[in-house]
Amino acid sequence: MATALILYPPPQDRKKFEHHYRTKHFPLVKKIPGLQSVQISRQPPRSLEGGEPYYLAIELEFASLVEMEAAFQSPESQAASADLANFAPPGRIRYTYNRVPIRGGNKT
Repeated sequence: MATALILYPPPQDRKKFEHHYRTKHFPLVKKIPGLQSVQISRQPPRSLEGGEPYYLAIELEFASLVEMEAAFQSPESQAASADLANFAPPGRIRYTYNRVPIRGGNKT
């Protein structure tokens, strides 16, 4: 399973951010080909060292890194990316990673 983690910094106007995300941006995101699931953190992500530098965390899940990379090149993903300028504050961070299950419990 491949995941893109997007961290949004706090917006100046949270109501406008939430309204645009829910009514305009999320419908665009749902059209991205190969997207298997979306997880949204409604509680601001916290650092283990303290502080809340981000307002929202989103995880987009795909079957593989290859599928995720292809999806990000699609017109649907390009439309969602272009929409970010309409509501998202600067400073967004995106990580991608591939989750691989470790078999055998505590064994290394």
